[in-house]
Amino acid sequence: MVYQKAGLTSVMLASALYVVGCGGSDNNNNNNNVEAGDNSGMTSMPVNGGGGTNEGAGTDSTGMLNGTWVSDCDSGEVTTATFSGNAVTAVEREYLDVDCTQPDPEGTLLETQASVSFPQGSVSTSVGTAYFINVTPEGYSVNGVPFTAEEIQSFGDFGSFDTDYSIYAIANDGRLYFGDDPDNFDVGSSPATRPTEVDQTYGFTRQ
Repeated sequence: MVYQKAGLTSVMLASALYVVGCGGSDNNNNNNNVEAGDNSGMTSMPVNGGGGTNEGAGTDSTGMLNGTWVSDCDSGEVTTATFSGNAVTAVEREYLDVDCTQPDPEGTLLETQASVSFPQGSVSTSVGTAYFINVTPEGYSVNGVPFTAEEIQSFGDFGSFDTDYSIYAIANDGRLYFGDDPDNFDVGSSPATRPTEVDQTYGFTRQ
């Protein structure tokens, strides 16, 4: 799913954006402190000179993610993620070849809609500073047809609507990366397990 690959979780982004889902909220009542329950190597990120905030209550004040991003080819699939404020839509397209050069005219288009929040916090990674992001899938559709209530219920049983507590960083070359998930389903399941490094094997390019 979209958010799986990107750390965006279930959103796919679902996936994927791994691309990317999560759930719940934890309060951070201390200004300029590490997010409540999060890793000690992370620091708070004051927005416009502000102090701490409730988990999930922040906003992407810099607008760094706003716009459309296209992922690397991943075994015949490409994800396009469009961020707008506190929302993201991710569409995963299938190709006939593993190098993603020939779109599959009969392939499935998986679309995921999710809400995003930007709690104040950051961590140093191999590509620079990464900022906290929480992604919560809210709806799915295939080829433009929304999933039924029964299908959505089955997704819920697998945690497809859980919030993904991740990080994102835009490298000096403009590439966008999300938190690394080393095949550990616990990573990103709570603020305390938020990733501390990005996945450089799977990135996005702004369109």
